[in-house]
Amino acid sequence: MSYGEAGFLLGALPGAAMVVRNMWYGRSLQKRVEAVAWKEHAWNDTLNRSEKRFLMSDPGPYIGPNDSPEMVKAKRELLAALPGFRRRHWICGGIMFAGALFGVLAGTAIDWHIAGVA
Repeated sequence: MSYGEAGFLLGALPGAAMVVRNMWYGRSLQKRVEAVAWKEHAWNDTLNRSEKRFLMSDPGPYIGPNDSPEMVKAKRELLAALPGFRRRHWICGGIMFAGALFGVLAGTAIDWHIAGVA
């Protein structure tokens, strides 16, 4: 493995770790809503994958008149966290891109310095 390849991986690693952490946070919010729904026997198991993705991106239409106050609170908490979740995802992707680019450039410069090609 060349220094450029190692630099790419090491440069992208912090951003990738931040993306994984952000995804973990988003999943924990979603699990909170699911836990309340299971407790109230109101969870719809028939939702397919795209409907669950829609529920994550816009749960507003899923707040119904028959929802308990606890359920409405959990869904609103999910709604309030979505803009920050998306913003952090974009920022983490930018950090990953910049880190990978810097790592490749730094690794290639080290490679050239060691090999004497400059």
